[in-house]
Order: sequence, then C-alpha cells, then structure tokens
Amino acid sequence: METNTNKRFDAMETNTNKRFDAMETKIDKLILKVDEIDKNVISLQLTRAEKEGEEKGYARAKAELTAK
Repeated sequence: METNTNKRFDAMETNTNKRFDAMETKIDKLILKVDEIDKNVISLQLTRAEKEGEEKGYARAKAELTAK
C-alpha cells in the first residue's frame, strides 16, 4: 500500500510532468514561429534586393533562403 506521502509525491510528479510537457509544446510552437518570421525576413530582403537591383544583396538573400 502506498502511503499518503507517496501518493502526494506521485501526484506532484505527474503535475510537474504535465506542466513540463506543456512548456515544451509552447517552446516548439515559438521556435516554429521564429523560423517562419526568419524566412519572411529573408524573403523580404530578397524582394527588396530584386527591386533595387543589388546583385550582391540578392545573391546573399537567395542563398540564405535556400539554406533554410
């Protein structure tokens, strides 16, 4: 038989694990958002470089975009 202390410890551990899993999920979602923002920034740089005719900037932005 489990003692009351063991039951409380198990419940606390379960709760902590759930909170940790939820935090991991939030972090993963934030990482995906940051990656998407990064791609958008590079895409905007690429568009600007195309419009301004900056060959070096265009080549760099295109290389960064394809590397992602």
